[in-house]
Amino acid sequence: MSEGTEQKTTRKLIYSIKKYEPKFTTSLFLTDYESRKDIITAFSKIRSPISRTMPDITIIWYLRLLLARTNYIDNVPIEYNKSKILLPMIQLFTAEWIDTNQIETTISKYTDISFNLRQREFNKDKWINTVKTQKPHNLQSYFKLNRSPRRFNITNKPTTPDISLDNLIKGTLEYIL
Repeated sequence: MSEGTEQKTTRKLIYSIKKYEPKFTTSLFLTDYESRKDIITAFSKIRSPISRTMPDITIIWYLRLLLARTNYIDNVPIEYNKSKILLPMIQLFTAEWIDTNQIETTISKYTDISFNLRQREFNKDKWINTVKTQKPHNLQSYFKLNRSPRRFNITNKPTTPDISLDNLIKGTLEYIL
């Protein structure tokens, strides 16, 4: 039986969390209900500029949905007279505490969307257990798209050393001599 896209996303996300061992999460919450459809474009626009401001920090990016309290969101339609509403959010996982002011400045240069940022310590084991037991949200259905948007990305991966055959032979000869 082949692996479905949900299982593949879950597997890759868990693998990345285990491999890069983030200690902190920074959440970008929308402040305006009307901006929810523009978050996919913003997600792709802000990744590179934010990553360039912190070139030594590996960032795991995750686009997901959140059940948010409506009293923190502007322009929620009256027909949503509930206390919570499903909205997209962006989550960044990092091994180091990052400068949220720098993130806010970069976001304001590349998009008109307004976000509230919250940074906290990250409980890897609890989060992995949650991801294993719950299916990822259906972003394709939420955004009413023909195909599912890319929800997961890693920027500023550490470079791996060049282990070509020539370098292995050169290193071995240097060690022997």
